[in-house]
Amino acid sequence: MSMKPLSEPSQDGPVVILQPLPGVGDLVWHLKAVHAIAAAHPGREKVLLTKSRSRADEMFKADKAIDRVIWVDRADRHSGPAGFIALVRDLKAEGIARSFQLHHSARYAAALALAGVPERFGYGTTAPTRWFTEPPHLGSEHRRDHPISLADQFIERCGFSIPDHAERLRVAPALANDVQQRYAGCPKPWIALGLGSSEAFKQWGAERFAALIKAIGEQTSATFFLMGGPGEAAFEGALQAAATEVAGKHRIVLAPGFTAPMSEMVAIQAASDVYVGNDTSFLNISAAVGVPAFGLFGATEVLTFSPLIEAIKPDQGGISRQDGMARIDPKTVAEKVLQRLKDSAKAG
Repeated sequence: MSMKPLSEPSQDGPVVILQPLPGVGDLVWHLKAVHAIAAAHPGREKVLLTKSRSRADEMFKADKAIDRVIWVDRADRHSGPAGFIALVRDLKAEGIARSFQLHHSARYAAALALAGVPERFGYGTTAPTRWFTEPPHLGSEHRRDHPISLADQFIERCGFSIPDHAERLRVAPALANDVQQRYAGCPKPWIALGLGSSEAFKQWGAERFAALIKAIGEQTSATFFLMGGPGEAAFEGALQAAATEVAGKHRIVLAPGFTAPMSEMVAIQAASDVYVGNDTSFLNISAAVGVPAFGLFGATEVLTFSPLIEAIKPDQGGISRQDGMARIDPKTVAEKVLQRLKDSAKAG
C-alpha cells in the first residue's frame, strides 16, 4: 500500500540516498529509485552515499538529480569497529535532514541513527525497524527479493511519482558530441562489445569474441567498441586478427576503450547501435542509455529488468558455471545481432 506523498523534511540539510552495493550494475539497477527520491525533494541538496567501485561520480556527471557523491570506504576508513565510529562521525558532519537506505544492512541503519539523522527511511527487511523513524517497512518476507524488486516496491510504498525515463543514465552533451566527431569516419553499424567480466565463469573469451567479429565482418562493415578494463586488453590481438581476416570483404574498425573514463564509455555505448557481450556492468549500462543489448547468459540467470536486454543462452543444455558460456555459439550470436540491425534499419 502506498503512503501519502511525503511532506518537506522538518529540518534543514541535505537528503541522503544510501546505496552501498559496490558495482556499476548495482547503481544502474537503482537509477529509478534514485531519480524518484530526488524528484520528490526539489530545492534540497541530494547526496548519494555509495562505494567507489560504483563509479557514481562519473555516472552522475551529467545528471542533475544528484548534487554530490560521497564514498563509503569499507576497505579502509569505514572498516571494522573503528571504521563504524568514523562513518557515524562523517554522517553527522553532513547535517542530514532525511535519509533513504536502499539496502537491508543493519550496520548502515544504525550508523544513520547514531549520526542523529532525524528522518530515516529504509526497507526494514532485516534491520530492526527501530533504526528507521518512518514507514513503510517491506517486512522480512522480502529479505531475499532481487535488489531491483526491493527498490521498486520501496519507492511505490513511499508514494513517489516516477519521473519520465527514471531508469535512464544521462549522457553529457559535450561527451556525446565528442564521440560523434571522433568516430565520424568509422563504418556503421557501431557495435559495443562487452568483453569485461567480474568472474571467470561469466567470461565468453577472446576466441569466441574474435569468431563473432569474423562472422559479422563476413556480412557487413562495422565498428566494434571494445568495452572492458585493462584485464581485457590482451584480447585485442585475437580480435584484430579476426578483423584482418575479413578485410578483403568489409571494413572492420576496432576501437579499444580499456583505459577510458567511465563517463566516456557511457557516451560511447549511448552512440552505439547495439551491444553484445558478457553479463557485466556494460550490459546494464546499455539498457540504461536506451541501446538494445544482447547479454550472454551462459553461466548466470537472465536479467529481466529491461525490455532492451535480450538474453542469449547456451544452444544446448542449460545455464552452467562450468561450461555454459562455452556452449554459446558465435555464429548464433552473429545471426541474432545482424537480424536486429536489419530490423532496426527497416524501422527507420
